[in-house]
Amino acid sequence: MRLASLVLLGIFASSGVARADNDVQGVWLTEGGKAHVRIAPCGGDMCGTVAHVFANPAGDAARDSHNPDPKLRSRPVVGIQVLTHFKPENGAWTGGRVYDPEEGKSYTGSLQVQPNGMLKMTACLSILCQSELWRRVK
Repeated sequence: MRLASLVLLGIFASSGVARADNDVQGVWLTEGGKAHVRIAPCGGDMCGTVAHVFANPAGDAARDSHNPDPKLRSRPVVGIQVLTHFKPENGAWTGGRVYDPEEGKSYTGSLQVQPNGMLKMTACLSILCQSELWRRVK
């Protein structure tokens, strides 16, 4: 009986660690240091919104100038939801959409916290995928 209790305790403890290790909530610095993205629950999913954009060399405010909808091209990038509909699956967050305001394009995506604490954000168009590593700020 004591062995069974220890085994169950080990299973529950390891499952709690797995959940904590895959906690994508918080503020993340994007690769290249261009922006902060705040990831938080939205409905039953996980979403990410641009919280801050670091000034470009010209000092211009970042706008969504490449958006396919001409009516949205003048809106500020800060406040745009760039990660939507991510759901937990096998230690990652999958099934979501990634919007890239620098290109005005959307991709399928996944998020996974790496062992070193970085967030691997992968965006795919068909079978072509590209990943970035983001660093947690908060």
